[in-house]
Amino acid sequence: MSSAISGHLGQGHKLLPVHSIQDGHCTCGVTACKSPGKHPFGYLVHAGHKDASRDSDQIQRWFSSSSSPMNLGVVCGSESRNLLVLDQDSHEAGEILDKAALPITRTEATGRGRHLFFHVPDLGSVEKWPSVPGLDIKTNGYVVAYPSRHVSGTDYTTNNEPIAELSKFDLDQLYEFLNEHSPTTSRMKRNLASTIDLGEYEGNELLGGRRVLEVMAFGLRVGERDKGFIWLIGKYAAVRLTREQAIENLKIVWERTERSNEDPYPWAYVEKKMWKYPDLLVKAHGTLIRDQHRFDMARYWWTPKMAETRRSKASSQERVARAVLLLDNTRIARGLTVIETQKALRDLGSPLSKELACAVVRERKA
Repeated sequence: MSSAISGHLGQGHKLLPVHSIQDGHCTCGVTACKSPGKHPFGYLVHAGHKDASRDSDQIQRWFSSSSSPMNLGVVCGSESRNLLVLDQDSHEAGEILDKAALPITRTEATGRGRHLFFHVPDLGSVEKWPSVPGLDIKTNGYVVAYPSRHVSGTDYTTNNEPIAELSKFDLDQLYEFLNEHSPTTSRMKRNLASTIDLGEYEGNELLGGRRVLEVMAFGLRVGERDKGFIWLIGKYAAVRLTREQAIENLKIVWERTERSNEDPYPWAYVEKKMWKYPDLLVKAHGTLIRDQHRFDMARYWWTPKMAETRRSKASSQERVARAVLLLDNTRIARGLTVIETQKALRDLGSPLSKELACAVVRERKA
């Protein structure tokens, strides 16, 4: 253990003590431990890997403070000289990595796969790595390292090679390689080839621009679905799609989004995110949306529980826009006087002052 610690400290890595495996169980003592042999010693590092250290004296105190065996944790990312670790956990991911043009580097065999250690010039050069099953690209957090013990009972081993440096070009090449071997990318490409030719739509703002069209063709991956659908809804509101058009396009994206039996991500999750769509339209376009969008505003805006809250929070412009939509959707004739407009809105449960009623009359005559 001491030689491994010295080696990592010499590379500028931060280290932390991690629970190990003893008699087939995690040394934390919890019978049903969810992460046996992989979680930090809580009473030594209260904030987990955030309390990791490069102080050799501190680290020696940690690893000599318990009679139980300990595993070694190595922090990834900028805290450890831009350490990037390829964490391979499946045979299939191993076959993919074997085809990658990677330099010889420190490689550690784990219980189910291996860790490949690299130093990189800039961790921010790739914002999101492609999804490859069984492969995790670690640029933050920590990994359990040699000479630790896996829950399977096997000890980690190492080839003792020095850690290789990856250039910006090497990182770009690795990204392209993993992207080509990502099943998500392959599926998206098939969808794209069979449905949408992006070249035909380039520069077309009808559906929100090229990025929106790419998402429609590719779908969304696990980890970006919630924020992705909210972003799409905002884009659809910005280009004034009706609610029906927005839902139709969202269904296309949802059908192509990553799902599984364990994580089905039902359509109801997406539908829930649409409840504020009229809000977004009014904020984006104000009274300009009155003729383009035909929503059931009476049902949406004026439920008994919501009416007073909505009225009190809305700005004058928004209240005028909503009143115009309400009158149009309930097919109240245009050309009413101010007093007649006030009466109609009062009957619909949305009273307005005389000043705002005048604005409604002007908007409906425009």
